[in-house]
Amino acid sequence: MRNIFSIDVEDWYHLLEVDDKYSNIKNWSSFEQRIDYSFKKLLDLLEEYDTKSTCFFVGWVAEKYPYLVKLALNKGHEIACHGYSHSLVCHQKPIEFYNELYKTKLILEDLTGVEVLGFRAPGFSITKNSLWAYERLMELNFTYSSSIFPSRRAHGFLKGFGSEPKIISFEGKEIIEFPMNSFKSPFSLFNCFGGGYFRLYPYYWYAMATKFVKKSKLLIFYIHPRDLDVNQPKINLSFTRQLKSYIHIKHTERKIVRMLGDNRFTSFENILNQLDLSKMQRNVLSCGDKDFEWYLSDLQ
Repeated sequence: MRNIFSIDVEDWYHLLEVDDKYSNIKNWSSFEQRIDYSFKKLLDLLEEYDTKSTCFFVGWVAEKYPYLVKLALNKGHEIACHGYSHSLVCHQKPIEFYNELYKTKLILEDLTGVEVLGFRAPGFSITKNSLWAYERLMELNFTYSSSIFPSRRAHGFLKGFGSEPKIISFEGKEIIEFPMNSFKSPFSLFNCFGGGYFRLYPYYWYAMATKFVKKSKLLIFYIHPRDLDVNQPKINLSFTRQLKSYIHIKHTERKIVRMLGDNRFTSFENILNQLDLSKMQRNVLSCGDKDFEWYLSDLQ
């Protein structure tokens, strides 16, 4: 099995780059809570198709709704970390990132009694300017990350990394990065394997792209609970952001059902047990002397 199903467990107001009303964590408790309904709906779909997933929890959500973490764990899903405040890594200082990471890992491990192995940066926001994040992840003994988007998008992009999992090493420690997939079209790279991209494109595009990716690569699918919540409150956004955030939500459940019927999926944790680490490319993380600039070998 070479397909991973992953869920970024966050609510409707956790969209990125919104105004202070929605980005300020102090306001979150005052909003209508939809995560209970939408996350449980996803778990029910996965259970119907006997599918295990990796659930990347925003720490605030896990802290406020601990029963959702325990529900996912009891259904056999992997619990992983998605930061505490859903902040872009490339907009954080290293100490802010470390403190949020430590706090969220502690919350999740206290709730589950299981070591948290995985991390996904909100918005796939490990970029050229935030490669230092890998050092912090290694310090906290994370085994893997899924935080890089290899094609251009609003919040995160790392040119040249590619779509194959790679081992990143730093001062004797290692972590595996599972970047998202991109499909090469005649004009550019594009992604249709999750989130707004999955909602935007017709299913046959997804099915076609899947066939090409699966010939040689690991397929990673991601979704947010809000992506299938037709009754979620709508945030006033620009036209393009409205389109990306809300288009075709009413079709998402049907498309996921079709996808689960066409392919078998599992969690990152289960895939880790199948990897031959000796055959994986290794990239060395290093820090230059000028303004603490970080580099990955082969990507400079």
